[in-house]
Formats: sequence, C-alpha cells, structure tokens
Amino acid sequence: MREAAGLEHEATATVQWQLSFCYWTGSGVEADTVQAAAWCQRAADEAGNARAIEMLPAIRACDFCGSTPARQLCDRCLKVRNCNHQCQLAHWNRDTDPHKGPCKEHCRRAAEASQQEAGGASTWAHQ
Repeated sequence: MREAAGLEHEATATVQWQLSFCYWTGSGVEADTVQAAAWCQRAADEAGNARAIEMLPAIRACDFCGSTPARQLCDRCLKVRNCNHQCQLAHWNRDTDPHKGPCKEHCRRAAEASQQEAGGASTWAHQ
C-alpha cells in the first residue's frame, strides 16, 4: 500500500513537472512563466522531482538577460519575469522578439474575455 502511494505521489509530481514545462515553453497553452514556476515548485517540493528541481532556476530567470532570480513581473500581463526595470524596458523595446507585441495581444484577449463574461452575466440577469 505504501509503495503504491509512493508511486502515485511520484506520478503526480511528474505530471506537475510536465505541466510546468508546457507553461514555460508555451506548448499547448499560452506561455506563462508564473504558472510554470508555480507548478515546477509544487513538483519539486511535494516529491523532490529531480527535473523540477533542476528546471526551477531557469524558469525563474530574467526573460531578457537570463540572470536569476528575476522577481519583477510585467505589470501588464503578469507573465514575463525581469530582474529589474532596465531589463523590462529593454525587453519591451528590443529589435528581435520584443515583449511588447505578445503582451498587448494577451491584454487585448483578456479584456475581450472579461467583456464577454460581463455581457453574458448581465444578459442572463435580465432574462
């Protein structure tokens, strides 16, 4: 019984690590380093998943310069980590793969979804 519980615990940590990797790389979901770090931390803490422990510092690295830990999140989308304001500005405006476009697109989609939810709720309330 104890062995089965241990295997189940290990399997759960593996799934958490895989979900973390999907969020980190944007595989099947919108890339989100905050979610990636949260799921990776759970896999590392709950079962000591070796891959999660190894990957966690990379997920928490600055998305511009790579230094770690990057504690500052983009104020708009809350999905990108930077180590300081200078890296955030440089990432926002860099020539190749700037953060500006994906951030604005994410915020636009979030606003549309919020409006649809609000519209749907008010339509239902008036029926």
